[in-house]
Amino acid sequence: MMESQQSRETSKRLIDVLRPTWQPNDIIKMFHEERAKIEQRGRECKSLLSETDMVLTEAQTLRDLYSFISPKTLQLHSECKTLIQERNDLRESYDKINYTLNRQEELRSILKRMPEIKNQVFAILNSVSQSFQNKNSTNSEMTPLEDYYGRFFVECRRMKDLTLQLESCLTCANTEELTIYLEEIYRLYIDIREQLIGPVFTKNLDRLIEKANRNYCDLIQQSCASLARTMRNEIQLFQQVFPTKSDKPQSNINNTQGDPVHGSSSSVAPISTSLLVTESESNQSKETNIIKRQAFRELLELLCKIFYEHLRPIIIHVNHLETLAELYKLINETIRFEFNDESFQSTMDILIEDIQERLIFRTEVFIEENILDYKPSHGDLAYPEKFDLVPSGDLYDFQSMWYPTVQRAVLAMHYLKRVFDDSTFSDLAQELVAACYKSLDVAQHLVDERHGGSKIEASLFLSKHIAIIMNQMRIFGLDQSMLAPPSPLMASMSPDDNPPQSSVHNAAAAAASTKQHQRAQDAPKERARD
Repeated sequence: MMESQQSRETSKRLIDVLRPTWQPNDIIKMFHEERAKIEQRGRECKSLLSETDMVLTEAQTLRDLYSFISPKTLQLHSECKTLIQERNDLRESYDKINYTLNRQEELRSILKRMPEIKNQVFAILNSVSQSFQNKNSTNSEMTPLEDYYGRFFVECRRMKDLTLQLESCLTCANTEELTIYLEEIYRLYIDIREQLIGPVFTKNLDRLIEKANRNYCDLIQQSCASLARTMRNEIQLFQQVFPTKSDKPQSNINNTQGDPVHGSSSSVAPISTSLLVTESESNQSKETNIIKRQAFRELLELLCKIFYEHLRPIIIHVNHLETLAELYKLINETIRFEFNDESFQSTMDILIEDIQERLIFRTEVFIEENILDYKPSHGDLAYPEKFDLVPSGDLYDFQSMWYPTVQRAVLAMHYLKRVFDDSTFSDLAQELVAACYKSLDVAQHLVDERHGGSKIEASLFLSKHIAIIMNQMRIFGLDQSMLAPPSPLMASMSPDDNPPQSSVHNAAAAAASTKQHQRAQDAPKERARD
């Protein structure tokens, strides 16, 4: 009973909890309020859509206006840039015209003074030349270095500004009248330098020649060093007397290695006479420098001419092949490339040609006098006794035991090989070998007569020496079949064959067995006496 009553109470409380607290009219009111809000939002959305359409319409209008204006704006910008460039070009042209007019005014004023400027330069140069000539005439001793370079530069320094003005005007105007004036000034300077330095350089070469005392290599080396130093100092002096705006400051003209007038055997750094043109110079500046170079080239050629005229008579009177070969090597391999100057190298090339011609002539004389006309002594024909003094009878490594004409021919080929090309050397070597064969043919008859006509000693002598000649020809790279030996025995030998030394030697030893010991003792005495 109690449980059912509790259950009813619980259900009643639950119904009270679930029963709504609002009335039906409240629900309707809430619905109307929400509807009103939704309608308000709808009107706002329509308003926004209308404004958005207006904005899009205005944006499209602006886009159309931009598309219409943009090409015209770009065209205007391009025209503005063109106008600015034209303005700059006009300003630059104005500056150039103004500068040219100013330079023309300066040129007119200088042209009016041109005779006066030229006369001033001529007066300075003539005054300097006269003062040096007067001093040389009163002083028999050689003028010191500072008088020839330092003092000359000091005296001529006054005309630097004048020549710079002329060169500057030539660079600007490039007139024929200015070119003629400059050429006259350069010509006078070169003439004066030739009068001053020519005799001094000549005396210096004479002193070196006298001092050399037939030491030809030392003479050539010192003379070439003196020539190079003199040329270098003349270049430096010319650059300081006639400087250009692009020239870098030069060191003191007296600060040189050694004495350019008195010569020295010390080495000199390479020099160059392309003094006068740089890559950054304008065409007008190059024109000025070409005029300088053409004028100055004559002075350098004069120095080289003096040098050549003094050295050539000495070279063409050298008789020894060894000396000529040493001179060729010294000039061609050392001196020729030490100085980067066209005149200097051309002179060295001519000297080399003279040495080669002299060497060819002396080779022919050498063949005639020292090989074909050689008169052997008794000791020269001491064969086969000399074979007994050599181990195993092999003469290849004992040149002192060779017949003298063979020694001389081989030595001459050694000198000629150092000087001539293969073709010329081959021709000269053929003459030497042919002459040597003839001398051996004569010698074998003398050896045969000495031994009473036994033929064995003569054949041994000839076979040994022709084998030596063939071996030397192979060493020098010569064609061993270019000349036939003078003996039928050797003509049958191939170039690579060795003669039958042991059999011939034994036969000769048997034929002379009774006198062998005495001859071996007498041969050194005979050689010493000869």
